[in-house]
Amino acid sequence: MNPLRFPSDSGGLVTGTFNCSNNFIPNGASEKALILGPDGAPLSKATGRVEVLAADGTVLSTVQDGAGNALGADGLFFLGVMSVPGATLGGAGRVTLRAWDSASGATFSEATVKGQTSINLPSLDGGIKPPDNLSDSDFRGLRLSGGIG
Repeated sequence: MNPLRFPSDSGGLVTGTFNCSNNFIPNGASEKALILGPDGAPLSKATGRVEVLAADGTVLSTVQDGAGNALGADGLFFLGVMSVPGATLGGAGRVTLRAWDSASGATFSEATVKGQTSINLPSLDGGIKPPDNLSDSDFRGLRLSGGIG
């Protein structure tokens, strides 16, 4: 399969993108694909943090200092459009989503309440087609594990 090319200033390939938001109900589910705390309740936006990593471990989300992006609402993140390194329009990609409760540690590695999952993105968008969100992926939500203190 040949990668698609669209007119651009650089004349290069269009990178595959996706809209990184979990504000959707996965097919066959009855609830949104939320980030949940160990108790099963949506993780608080006051302390919930998320970050998205490329396959090589590069942080793709906007906050790249280890502190993570804050949740936009309890259990929900709205990280905007992200490009997947090495992926092209219509191609597949894979990213890792990490989430944690910052009350248990400032960063993912320090937190005791945390979780992560690999997300398969089967058909990336971009170019003249607006990017879909994670609803086209295999992401169905994430429940954190661990405890505070």
